[in-house]
Amino acid sequence: MVETSDAAVSGAEALASPSTEETGSDGSQSPSQPLVDPGIVYILSNPSMEGYLKIGRTQGSAAQDVITRMRQLDDTPVPLPFDCEYAVVVEHYEQVERAMHTAFGENRVRPGREFFEGIPPFRVKAILELLAKENVTPDGSETYDDAESGRSGPRRRRPRFKISQARVPEGATLLWADDPEKSCTVTSNDRVMHDGKVYSLSELTATFKGWRNKYAPNPAQYWLYAGQTLQERREQFDAEEENADE
Repeated sequence: MVETSDAAVSGAEALASPSTEETGSDGSQSPSQPLVDPGIVYILSNPSMEGYLKIGRTQGSAAQDVITRMRQLDDTPVPLPFDCEYAVVVEHYEQVERAMHTAFGENRVRPGREFFEGIPPFRVKAILELLAKENVTPDGSETYDDAESGRSGPRRRRPRFKISQARVPEGATLLWADDPEKSCTVTSNDRVMHDGKVYSLSELTATFKGWRNKYAPNPAQYWLYAGQTLQERREQFDAEEENADE
């Protein structure tokens, strides 16, 4: 079982006030009274910055507000558009963002920047889910594509991830980190099976995420095996090999 740090969860619980609100089918809460200082806290990733997440906030209460923020960020010197991993409406949204930055402070790239390194997206999402009043993550039909953002050409140039890099055998079951009820079976070094259909791991990841781009740039951070993401396993074994060579 994958656990989120006690410090991070404690910080989230401190922000989540007791409530008798009803829970919606998507896990978010349906408020019975006006929200206090509502806004959106989001998690973004970028194909050109593997291993980094942006944890930020924006005003608004709908998926379109997240898309607007992503378009604004696309005007900055970033090679490719951002993908939204998760976005929710919360109360005291500025305070929630600061708490998230504190909880993952050890992974922060540098003060004053909202970028964090080496955190699988589902670990950040696990905390935000405790505070969510409404899930406003854009789905594939709502996101903007490269043509709309003025970008063209391939979105990634990195070597393709091989499942064997994480030392996962054929026939093993991988769990989807966002929802461990979803899974796939490894059929080869770069193929998995889900519901009787064979996919590349990258293709299935993009499908589960609902992204327009057919392939996810770093699928290893979204799948679990033996309680670790494939990314964590690959880094662990790479480090062990480097130490053995010294």
